[in-house]
Amino acid sequence: MKGGEAAAPIAARKGPLENYANNSSPRAPYKGRRYGLRRLLWEVSKVDRVRKCGRVMIGQYVGVRSSPGMGAGFSGLVTCGSIWVCPVCSAKIMAKRSFEIGLALSAWGAKGGDCAFGTFTMRHHKGMRLGDVWDSIGKAWRSLQSGKAYRTWAQRLGLAGVIKVIEVNIGPNGWHVHIHALFLVAGGLDADA
Repeated sequence: MKGGEAAAPIAARKGPLENYANNSSPRAPYKGRRYGLRRLLWEVSKVDRVRKCGRVMIGQYVGVRSSPGMGAGFSGLVTCGSIWVCPVCSAKIMAKRSFEIGLALSAWGAKGGDCAFGTFTMRHHKGMRLGDVWDSIGKAWRSLQSGKAYRTWAQRLGLAGVIKVIEVNIGPNGWHVHIHALFLVAGGLDADA
């Protein structure tokens, strides 16, 4: 395969190592589904970088690399880096962000800080468009943070920062957009706080 050429679909290149590797991990069914969805995106996406993700070479060689704690993968292939579109890139990005958040929380705890966790959602139904739900929860979050009650609460707890993640799911009731937030507070928290 020369640089820039599309690779054959993964399903056409199965071999003993791939079969073993895909079945040796408890996450294997999810990994297989992610890769299957990415193969579908190769055909249906209109975004060039998504169509090339994991199948077009960057240079002249493709290699196998391994990172402690992060697993193994291929190098020398285009990655789209889309956390919102690509199921493979999204999983990789989320794994790295989870690790980084863990390090940040460890450092914060070592300084005597504490944290509180909250999930924020809103009513939604099947007829609502994703863009409308997204815009509404964003507006609600900004409104929450600019309100007097939030500012008073933040000052009382010694709020030092917020780590926020937006999660989007789709189900029988349509698009479900919600916010997970870690509130980093100075000192300890009691039940009343």
